[in-house]
Amino acid sequence: AHHLDSAGEAWRKTALALDGRVKVGLSATVDLSRVHGEPVDPPSVWLEGICGPIVYTKTMSWMIDNGYLTPPTIRFLEHDTPTSALKGWSKKAYTELIAECIPRNRKIVEETLRYVREGKRVLIDVSRVGHARLLGQLLRTELPPGKVSVLVGATKAAQRAQALAAYRSAQETTLASER
Repeated sequence: AHHLDSAGEAWRKTALALDGRVKVGLSATVDLSRVHGEPVDPPSVWLEGICGPIVYTKTMSWMIDNGYLTPPTIRFLEHDTPTSALKGWSKKAYTELIAECIPRNRKIVEETLRYVREGKRVLIDVSRVGHARLLGQLLRTELPPGKVSVLVGATKAAQRAQALAAYRSAQETTLASER
């Protein structure tokens, strides 16, 4: 949910618009009780304001130890970084150096194929529809038909459910999705 917007207004409106019997709020936000030395409202205030009081709290370590979360594995992979004349970070820089960066996308495909050969399933989560579609296209040239799905916001619910079921049952090995 924290990807919806930086100010949280869209997140709040979305959560309030959902007509569920129960609302559960999960946040990946680190403790923001102090930013640059200045106190700010902790993230739990947002969760409590939308979902009600926090009833049960568990640490990430507890969740991992009890099988609710997978421990994170972080690896940094090198690729041939293209040089860019762009200064600073912008949408154009993101497009050039992330979403459409051929060496970077090639490295993502290589690593995906390595995991698939080990019998693992792979979920690639990117922030742009075009990037998800590009990775899906590249992976489809390397993997057998029916082993790759691309899920984006416009994906129909039935197609999404079918792809997720195939992924869960290991009939499909790779999902590329945009958040």
